Amino acid sequence: MPPRYSGPAHGTYYVYRHRGCRCDACTAAARQQWCKLKAGQRNGHVLQSVDEVRRHLYWLQSRGMTLKSIAAVGGIAPSTVIRIWQQHQEVCTAAVADAILSVSAYDLVRSDKVEGWRVHKLVAGLRAAGVTNRQLGKALRYKYPRGVNRITNGREERYTRRTFERLALLYQCYAQQGLVPATVLVEVEAPTWE
Repeated sequence: MPPRYSGPAHGTYYVYRHRGCRCDACTAAARQQWCKLKAGQRNGHVLQSVDEVRRHLYWLQSRGMTLKSIAAVGGIAPSTVIRIWQQHQEVCTAAVADAILSVSAYDLVRSDKVEGWRVHKLVAGLRAAGVTNRQLGKALRYKYPRGVNRITNGREERYTRRTFERLALLYQCYAQQGLVPATVLVEVEAPTWE
């Protein structure tokens, strides 16, 4: 019979903090970890509370940005942003806080979301031309019809850029055939393909 896994080895900060071991080796590892932390604070790596950062994350999400797009615009790891958002991390360095707080709602233009009215306008024109949900689903490469229903109901405030660009391409094809007015593409500022 193979030996049973007994977990992380003793003498680590992980065992001290998460397993509750207070043996001499684990206590020494925890002490060493705290000494490193204090040394980092003395060397300019000041830790601060993430309350303001978390409020800013919630605000950016209410404006339609995803956590990954916030991390991309801020230039930090998505896992750091997710840990702060999920309340697994209560302190962060000043550099991380500045990176997240520097992200504004104007960066939404560069993110992966577009305003819902643009998609709704394209869908309304396509529906007037007689495009069915099934055809929309094929153009958007949706596997299940629920995604198409979400778009045709027009309740969402933001959609992915990929959905918008695929709808714009389909709309442009119908506009070239004269089935829908081409002026809508200009109104919604859709990219055009030659």
